[in-house]
Amino acid sequence: PSTDLFQTMLNGLQSSLDLSPCRTVIFVDQNPDKPHVSAEYHQRIQDLAAPHGFEVMTGMGCGLRHAFLTMARTVDTPYYMLIEHDWMFSKPNALAPILEAMEEHPDRIHNVRFNQRPNTVAGYDRELKPLSPGRGLPLLLTTQWSNNPHIGRTSVLREQWIPRIEADTIFAPHAA
Repeated sequence: PSTDLFQTMLNGLQSSLDLSPCRTVIFVDQNPDKPHVSAEYHQRIQDLAAPHGFEVMTGMGCGLRHAFLTMARTVDTPYYMLIEHDWMFSKPNALAPILEAMEEHPDRIHNVRFNQRPNTVAGYDRELKPLSPGRGLPLLLTTQWSNNPHIGRTSVLREQWIPRIEADTIFAPHAA
């Protein structure tokens, strides 16, 4: 498979976020039916990631769920950031104020999602309430989860979300 989309996302990520203080790990899900293609693709991803100091981990799994669970079990920091390969940031975003707000409000802010549309009730975003933690962050409180790019609190991910994901019977045939 082509790595053009990944290269575009990586370039956009570098110009939109200051990741220098962060350990950055890229999870690649290998297709068990095409190990030779997956190995070649993985090597190209490694070659693109290495100049940025990014680590690459490979799993043999079943798509996003497996990669997400692998990330959740592997991360060793208080926070994680999930970005899929086809997401592009349209403007610069500062991570420091987000992490500071999460530190100041450990009982209220567990996940900060970068939305792809206006912050209005639509689609899966049904429950939205303004949340003003300060620092000029336009946050909304929601009970919905999304695989949009987001920064999350690792402890909440492990204690609340992993058990739900693992218990979801829709994925039972594809256990991670």
